[in-house]
Amino acid sequence: MKAHLIKFVFFLLFIQVQFGGYSQECGYIYVSPTGASSGNAGTKANPASLLYGLDLAAGSVKHLRLAQGSYPLSATIDIPNGVTLEGGFDGSTWQKSNFYISSINRDSSNSLSSPKRLIVFNCINKTGFRFQDLTVNVDDAGGYGTSIYAFYLSNCSDYLISRCIINTGKGSDGLPGLPGADGVNGADGQPGEGGDGTSSLSTYSTGQGTCCNAGGIGGGPSYPGAFIGGTGGDGGERGGFDVDTQVVLGETLYYSIPNTNYAFDGNPGQGGAGPLAGNGGQGGAKVCQTTFVNGNCMATSSNRGGAGLDGFDGIPGNPGAQGN
Repeated sequence: MKAHLIKFVFFLLFIQVQFGGYSQECGYIYVSPTGASSGNAGTKANPASLLYGLDLAAGSVKHLRLAQGSYPLSATIDIPNGVTLEGGFDGSTWQKSNFYISSINRDSSNSLSSPKRLIVFNCINKTGFRFQDLTVNVDDAGGYGTSIYAFYLSNCSDYLISRCIINTGKGSDGLPGLPGADGVNGADGQPGEGGDGTSSLSTYSTGQGTCCNAGGIGGGPSYPGAFIGGTGGDGGERGGFDVDTQVVLGETLYYSIPNTNYAFDGNPGQGGAGPLAGNGGQGGAKVCQTTFVNGNCMATSSNRGGAGLDGFDGIPGNPGAQGN
């Protein structure tokens, strides 16, 4: 009788160990999105959370079965050696099907630094691990210069990633670059041509004329793609003339007197179009038809009528009348 009782006790202990007396059941740790985060968990009846299930995998049982649903993450998971994460199970029956999606969703918080990385599963110097039938989603990275990894592997061996769907967001932009060096100054524009308007005498008497020679062409760029210099200003008008008259021996003579108010320098050239553009060309100088003294166009004798000729002797007078 005692021998049968002892065998029965050992049988109960075997059943307890193999079928649910501890956190692991039949060599698996069962995980669900709403699983327990502490205590006696990891069974079909009482699944563990994903993070707590990984803590339980520090023991001899390392195969995690994940029920369908969404598993939000806000930190990187460091994978232990030899662990298996297998998704695609119905959380009520624990039957596996391709219709059951176990989705792990990593937000952008708590990224790693040096270098900056947003990682879901971090595997460095690990061996014998396996990921199977999982969907891994990663948000866009924040800040500057952050890369994104669903699985970050470095110096790993004997691993397998099978039938996993990976959807990663965008890595963040790098830091703004430093300002570039200033470009070379553009060449100066060529000087404008001298003022050289042409018109009739009567037009110049009003200070208006046909104007003017075009300004010089802007200087070329100092290197391909640079801005060119601005075009030089147009030349100024030729000075006008006042018209005067003089009657000599019944003849009307016309002569012109330069008027300094009608002579103008050329306009200055325009600056170049670039940020450090060349200067505009210098305006052309006004043109004097006579002499140029102290900045004014001055008349000379050649511009005026000459001196009148000496008069002829008068004819002899008639004899005077006889006196009374």
